[in-house]
Amino acid sequence: MAVKRLILMAICAVAALAQSSVWAVNPLKQLGSIINSVTSTSKFELEQIDGTWHYQSPAVSLKGEGALADIGGAAGAVAVEQKLAPYYNKLGLNTITMAFQHQDSIARFEMVVRRIKLHGTVSKNDDTGLLTFHFATFGGYNIGNVTAMCTKNVSNNLSLTFDVTGFVRIMSQVAAASKQPTAEALAAIVESYKQMYVGAKLKRTGSASLDN
Repeated sequence: MAVKRLILMAICAVAALAQSSVWAVNPLKQLGSIINSVTSTSKFELEQIDGTWHYQSPAVSLKGEGALADIGGAAGAVAVEQKLAPYYNKLGLNTITMAFQHQDSIARFEMVVRRIKLHGTVSKNDDTGLLTFHFATFGGYNIGNVTAMCTKNVSNNLSLTFDVTGFVRIMSQVAAASKQPTAEALAAIVESYKQMYVGAKLKRTGSASLDN
């Protein structure tokens, strides 16, 4: 009954926003996105996301207790994701891949954006469900720790989103290494989304073998 109720509410949300040009493109796709948003969960062990994951589309998560369970909030997040998509493509952020691997009880990760590799370890707070990415020094620059939200749906796809400030910090280093103005453009784009986490929806494509 709970799932049926969520689906009905999602349909109502799509209908309410159908007049918008953003939502008129493919309402069935938007319905699926909303349902995925509200039925995804952060209740999983880090070992369950071991493997290599490739970019599918932008992802946006709302800050605040219970925000992700709100249909209206999910609908708004999907609308923002659609607005971000062309900018991601232009800036090369649609090349993001993530790899996770456990070794000796340590969860390690590697992030590749525009052929630039960042790596480190990741931990999870079981109480809040939040992840913390501990980035290793990159090119003499310390990115530090970045908070992230990660949810997993029934299709075994991930929505991995970072605190906006941290996400810009990560992309600043990618921009510096690739000699592209990604950071400035990205900062301008996400400036209005301080109450959101920004990142990518990812699909598992295989196992991971990290050598760093």
